[in-house]
Amino acid sequence: MLRYRNFFLCRKTSQKKATGVHFFCIRYPYDALNRITGAASTGNSFTGRYDLSNVTYDKNGNILALTRGGHLDTNATSFGVMDDLRYFYDAGNKLTSVDDKAQNTQGFKDGNTSGDDYSYDVNGNMISDKNKGITNITYNHLNLPKTVSINANDYITYVYDAAGVKQAKYVIRNGGIGPGNITATKYAGNYIYENNVLQFFSTSEGYVKYNQSSQKFEYVYQMKDHLGNVRLSYTDTDASGDISQDEIIQENHYMPFGLKMRGFNNVVNSNGNSVAEKRMFGGKEYNEELGLNWYDITARNYDPALGRWMNVDPQSEKFYDQSPFNYALNNPVFFIDPDGEAPFWFGDPVKNPKIRSTKGSGRKGGMFGMTRKNIKGQKKFHNGVDILAPVGTPIQSIKGGTVYSKGTHKKLGNFVIIKTVLNNGSTLFTAYAHLDKPTSLKSGAKVKEGSIVGKAGKTGNAKDVSKSEEHVHIYTKVSTNGKYKTAKFVNPLQFFSTKFDSNGNPIIPKPTPLPEISPGTVQPVSPGNQLCAGCERKKREEQIRRYNNDPARLFDNDYIRPNKNEN
Repeated sequence: MLRYRNFFLCRKTSQKKATGVHFFCIRYPYDALNRITGAASTGNSFTGRYDLSNVTYDKNGNILALTRGGHLDTNATSFGVMDDLRYFYDAGNKLTSVDDKAQNTQGFKDGNTSGDDYSYDVNGNMISDKNKGITNITYNHLNLPKTVSINANDYITYVYDAAGVKQAKYVIRNGGIGPGNITATKYAGNYIYENNVLQFFSTSEGYVKYNQSSQKFEYVYQMKDHLGNVRLSYTDTDASGDISQDEIIQENHYMPFGLKMRGFNNVVNSNGNSVAEKRMFGGKEYNEELGLNWYDITARNYDPALGRWMNVDPQSEKFYDQSPFNYALNNPVFFIDPDGEAPFWFGDPVKNPKIRSTKGSGRKGGMFGMTRKNIKGQKKFHNGVDILAPVGTPIQSIKGGTVYSKGTHKKLGNFVIIKTVLNNGSTLFTAYAHLDKPTSLKSGAKVKEGSIVGKAGKTGNAKDVSKSEEHVHIYTKVSTNGKYKTAKFVNPLQFFSTKFDSNGNPIIPKPTPLPEISPGTVQPVSPGNQLCAGCERKKREEQIRRYNNDPARLFDNDYIRPNKNEN
């Protein structure tokens, strides 16, 4: 019997005073492999407006069909079936064409109704898209796009450094002839320039824009959800300490796979920066120039209208049971993929955390407990863990809570401590040390799990570490009376999503052994599917592995479980 694990997400939308405050909820059902199969919206006038249905997949995880509700016109005054898509593939997971039975110009735009829509190079990178008028895309040795040619005289050129970090983007219209037909965006770390004019630079709380008129810097604050999606941008223009409706710059809500919902809270406000406000889904830049309409997510480009990447996963060998083009394991409400290389569930301070190793120690010196040796050769107590993180790496909160303390310490350097009340009533204090600079978070401010608390640095005792050992120090204390002074040190790794062995090595989950399957029980498959005789078994093993290692099973009674003889 097929069982589903449902996830509910309720949103509160602050409409203008004339219309009051509205609530609506979205219910997300999943199949037995935890792939999203729909979305049902309820609440006031939103019921059914943004529904997702009829989502089906092939055996490799490629989307075969989906029906999406949404706005039917530019002003979002009419609603109905926005997209009714059917996907077609070659034998190697590459999308060849998409048919939209809804034939609506919003959402996915079906600009080609005959033959194949897409073509690819030998590395699996998309090089043409007839729906968007893309005639050719060239790539560098890192499979990053260099030039995107659209129609005859329009094109976009990208410039990268040797490591693949984007340095510039040039949008050329009409061959660059005439004023305003060349837009140059420069990326100098967090500082973004357009046509040689500073537009904004990022902060942990949002961004700072430069007001050309007043020649002053102005702060814009952003609220993000658990996936890093920018949901609300606002500013305090009158410095009153209160935010009025006129000070809200942008409000965003997203459909599954990242397409933006429209039809409510369409804020138009000049207090923000138009370049900065392009960072929306996953906090990444939305490239809408020349009708491109995809997100630049570092290693790959992502089309939210299709729910697919346009390039092969650079880490595809780690996900043998998945199509190298699907997004977030087809579970975009649960997993995040901040760089296009591998999806993961928040709960770790950095992606794929590794513990620092100290020479001369029998165990990894960055571990919790009696691990390090002093100058006399005796072991000493290490009150936390050292997680490798090059300077500038964003550090995520492993637990939500409030800012308990922050500052600068002789040994810890710049630090922040987050206070969390656990389910058993005890209080957890989590400290993040050796940050690059004092955190901008205010004392008592709420911090969500997975939100950025600072960036890794070389402060305090870490100021002289080598480049290969740059790290963030994390320690946790638990108190039964809510007081920090009486709290006891505990191993922080128990609160990580990633699990480690006693030597500090990440544990790679192994599939639960299954009874041998005789060759006669395997049904033949068509060559087009390119599935080996053991692929169905591998998928079942992967399903059981995910069950054993997914924390959601601990509190969700409807979570799919293996058969008794399989576990």
